[in-house]
Amino acid sequence: KAIDREALNTVVAQGGNEPTTSWIPAVDGAAEPDAFDAEIGFDEAGAKAALAEAGFPDGANFPTLTILVGNSPSAVATGEFLQDAYKTVLNIETNVESVDGATRSDRFTNQEFDLFPGGWLHDYPDPENWVLGLFDTGGSLNNYNCSDPDIDALVEKARYNTDNAERLDQYKQINELISTRVCGIAPYWHENDHWLVDSNVVGMAENISGNDASSAGDWNMEAWGLAS
Repeated sequence: KAIDREALNTVVAQGGNEPTTSWIPAVDGAAEPDAFDAEIGFDEAGAKAALAEAGFPDGANFPTLTILVGNSPSAVATGEFLQDAYKTVLNIETNVESVDGATRSDRFTNQEFDLFPGGWLHDYPDPENWVLGLFDTGGSLNNYNCSDPDIDALVEKARYNTDNAERLDQYKQINELISTRVCGIAPYWHENDHWLVDSNVVGMAENISGNDASSAGDWNMEAWGLAS
């Protein structure tokens, strides 16, 4: 609730991403970006009240945590934005540690971090790819340490459910639990890719990879050209 997602998107991504309070995007069968604003959206008063309820009124005696980010300018900017938000809204101190990609990946896998601005890039466009192994207890990629019996029960029902409408609804329910219970993560944006399509560009050919879902042609740029 201390994260102004709109401001974060403007400052760090120049408006290029989509602020959200949903872990799984609507395009993959889950919730609209503002679906859970009431529960975890930007709310300074609510953030202060939650911190006080947790036993740290106005940030008193809250431990100093470190935000582990990559070494790209946007990653550092994200960390610094969050650092400022936590200080301004909650009066808590955080550090920002910037490391190279390999180090950051290893630290995440080994759970050697306090706060980790990260994310997930789906392997295929289905809501299960945002859940299985990530949020079920003991999942191979569950570095978020999310362990929720309600999520686990729905995962077991959805995993091999041949009723697709029911299955998709079960994953919607799982997404709501992940997002609103902040089970290891707090969503703040979905990253967007932007593609320029121009009729004067020729030489593109359809490929057989998953890029077909998002780009008009292949990555063989040396074959591209401009129509006269």
